[in-house]
Amino acid sequence: MATADAVLPDDVDELKRLCLAHQNIIEKQKQRLLEFEHEVLWLKDKLYSREKSLFGSSSEKLTDTDPAQYRLFNEAEVESDKAQSKQPEPVTVVKEHTRKKAGRKKRSTPAETQEVVHDIPLEERTCPCCGSERPLIKEERSEELDLVPAKLVRIVHLRKVYGPCRCEQFESSGEKTIITAPGPAKIVKGSDFSNRSIALCLAAKYADGIPFARVEKILERYGLEMSRATLANLAMSTSLRVSPLVEAFERDLRRSPVLLMDETPVQVHRITGKPSTSKSYMWVRYGYKDKRPIVSFVYRSNRSSVTPNALLADYAGFLQTDGYAGYSAIGQSPGVVHVGCFAHIRRKFFEAFESAGKQGSAGEMLELLKQLYATEKRLRDKLDSGRLDDDSFTATRAVAMAPILEEIGAWLRSKAGAFPPKTLIGQAVSYALGEFPKASRFVDHALLRPDTNLVENQIRPFVVGRKGWLFMDSPSGATASAAFYGIIATARLNGHEPLRYLTYVFDEIARREADAPVDDLLPYTLDPQALIPVKTG
Repeated sequence: MATADAVLPDDVDELKRLCLAHQNIIEKQKQRLLEFEHEVLWLKDKLYSREKSLFGSSSEKLTDTDPAQYRLFNEAEVESDKAQSKQPEPVTVVKEHTRKKAGRKKRSTPAETQEVVHDIPLEERTCPCCGSERPLIKEERSEELDLVPAKLVRIVHLRKVYGPCRCEQFESSGEKTIITAPGPAKIVKGSDFSNRSIALCLAAKYADGIPFARVEKILERYGLEMSRATLANLAMSTSLRVSPLVEAFERDLRRSPVLLMDETPVQVHRITGKPSTSKSYMWVRYGYKDKRPIVSFVYRSNRSSVTPNALLADYAGFLQTDGYAGYSAIGQSPGVVHVGCFAHIRRKFFEAFESAGKQGSAGEMLELLKQLYATEKRLRDKLDSGRLDDDSFTATRAVAMAPILEEIGAWLRSKAGAFPPKTLIGQAVSYALGEFPKASRFVDHALLRPDTNLVENQIRPFVVGRKGWLFMDSPSGATASAAFYGIIATARLNGHEPLRYLTYVFDEIARREADAPVDDLLPYTLDPQALIPVKTG
């Protein structure tokens, strides 16, 4: 076996060249090893993403047993910091709030009450000794609620028709020869179904997420034959009659000081030039009139930036969106302040944190974001309770958020380029660096929040319904559906019960002329209490 002295050259220059060559080989091996490590991290992230999509929970909240004790937030909620006691004994800190009364939930109070008397037969309450009836001591009262199934009722409208008067003067009076009493005002003229029946079917699909195929089966149980095709045609016909409401929504959204916008995919068949499996989109906007929320759904066959540019043409105000590039052009328009979303930033760091086994640098960012949301909740509680007005809230929040935002920005800048770009943590840092300047602008208006959760929450009922009906049959059907999703979402946000609101609006629009104003019917103008029937008796 050759020794090292026998292999190494005696010439110093040759020895240097040999050492340099070996050093280069070592550096290349180190670089190759680093590339393999990055690839392993990337593959672990891909495996985590796939397993989470198949088996994982969609919540972004960690369990109480997590050793790092990170309190994260899911899509629709935030929670404040919990005070940590330094005393040996645990101390319960109760946040300021309005306590709810303990005990059972308040019972429903139906409009109709029936009393059923339960008595003992006369022969059993007769005294066997003297034959007299035993005296009544008291009555024990108990209650139960009986849900009566819907029933099909045929309403026959008899319209009185009157002929001409037989007096001598009538013929020269110019009055109509025949006069007929007006019939019922119908939202769909000539329809066999009442306005309330149509409202019930539309509320089932657009408020409760029940596909028309199931609505058809439900109605069959009550003796009403109403096919899916009939239901779809009624929806499209009714959407034309309520289009003035949708136009009023559009008008008021363009005047809103703050607009949130998002989009969600939907499959629509019978689109000219597109296969039935292609994606279309519902574009959703969330705005305000006099601080009352407005939601609008608009159907478009693609995700092109042409849609937000058209829907927001001439808009001036704060526009809050996620990081989708389709909003970039309109976000740079004169008069528009483009605001980003911390929820999307947080989500990417949460995925990186989970993928890394709930450890590593991502947890540091999640802790900073926890502070941001805790501060937002604390101050917004004061705004909602009236302890701060809008101007005071905006000023106070800007001051309170400044050090937190500065710390988040400094952390992101320090981590720029520190992680492999293809890994989840590298993608999270890269995304956050691009979105952070826009996301930080939420402090500039009282109606703005750190994220776009308000508009995403309005998309959820649509997504739940989509799991049932799977696709829409035509673009015209998708347009009609968009109208009702927006109307019902806005009605709910403003305290209306969807079925009661639709029934009232259908009756009112049916009674009015085609060009009559509808501002008094808008859900953010109409008082919900005015639609509740007064109980009598």
